[in-house]
Amino acid sequence: MISWLMPLLALVIGLTLGFFGLRLLGRLQWFVAWARGMAAFGLLAAAVATGLFGYDLLAYEESSYDQVIANISFEQMGSRSFEALLVDGAGKESRYPINGDQWQVDVRMLQWVNGIPAKPLYRLDQLSGRYLSLEEQQAAPNTAYSIASDTGLVDAWESVRRYRLLFPFIHARRTSASFLPMVDGAIYSISLGQHGLIARPLNEAATVALGR
Repeated sequence: MISWLMPLLALVIGLTLGFFGLRLLGRLQWFVAWARGMAAFGLLAAAVATGLFGYDLLAYEESSYDQVIANISFEQMGSRSFEALLVDGAGKESRYPINGDQWQVDVRMLQWVNGIPAKPLYRLDQLSGRYLSLEEQQAAPNTAYSIASDTGLVDAWESVRRYRLLFPFIHARRTSASFLPMVDGAIYSISLGQHGLIARPLNEAATVALGR
């Protein structure tokens, strides 16, 4: 008798507690209100994230392929030490000290896919220099500069790259021009190509340096 009495008593107590618990819940109005509140907060958060995403896109420029997006020139300051003058497509000038033998520019791109007829968006991302000698490159201080303008809390390019399922019609990629020689007085143009950046010499100093 004792073997089933305690389980039966526990069952009765559990049913009693459950009955009063359901009575207190009523018709679950509290759950409906909670669910509506959580949905409202979720929509507000999505609206804020979308707004910040769009605001970050303001830092990008629209460009056609083979359109020049920047010019860069070099002034020698010392032995294998240069000052680079970068002029973007809007005419904004920025100067960077660079050490080494060669230079390279990286660009972030957002491209429409699936046949959407829209021009790609780009943003200058990084300017770097390097030495031809591996030993010198490893021993020398790194001269790489972020030339992107940070606009806020949401990185649109990184969001598209990381959450591809949310952006099925946009492709995020980073592209760069080949490393090219730095010499005093050299001027290059930088344009977008179908498969990456294209840097072209604009004066004799750059042309001679490439010929070497």
